[in-house]
Amino acid sequence: MKAMKLGVVVPTVLLVFMGVTIGILVVKHQRHVRFAAEEGLRREIRENNDGVQELRDAIPEEIKNISGTVALLQEREAGHETDGAPIKIGIAVLSLTNANWQAATVTGAMESIDYDTVQRFAGAYFEQSRLAQLQTSTLESMMSLSSYVGHGEKIPSMSPAEARAAEIQAQALLAHLRMMSRMSDGVQGAYKDALRS
Repeated sequence: MKAMKLGVVVPTVLLVFMGVTIGILVVKHQRHVRFAAEEGLRREIRENNDGVQELRDAIPEEIKNISGTVALLQEREAGHETDGAPIKIGIAVLSLTNANWQAATVTGAMESIDYDTVQRFAGAYFEQSRLAQLQTSTLESMMSLSSYVGHGEKIPSMSPAEARAAEIQAQALLAHLRMMSRMSDGVQGAYKDALRS
């Protein structure tokens, strides 16, 4: 009788031991997945933040350049001569990535991260997406202005009406640039919030 009981106990103990071991391995794996996902997201956000800061640093010069273009166009609008000196129209193009966010979402790694942290990451990527959309419309505005003025060589030959139409485009570009500056504040705030522990 004793041998039979021992024969039943040993497999039961072995099954319990295997279950505990598997449970420990699953918990360790989940911890590793969570750590890897969070580190990837934090790294991506820090890199994107560097890009946003570069954009913010470039915007004042771009606003100055477009403001100068507006002044030239207003001169033409008033019928005054301009010299056709080259003007600079361009914006720093920001490349924002979300590959780690996409990977963490698709692989289910987000499920291993606590809700508050996921919410902060989601907020950062949402604000980033809005800034990227604004950048696209700002680029379209810049291209539209360039079609009117070229590199400044078209301004001296513009009629007052053409100068007014170009000025409207330049004012739209200025509005986009100012909005990008303000929106980048929000993006950097969301990044800071996402990076806090």
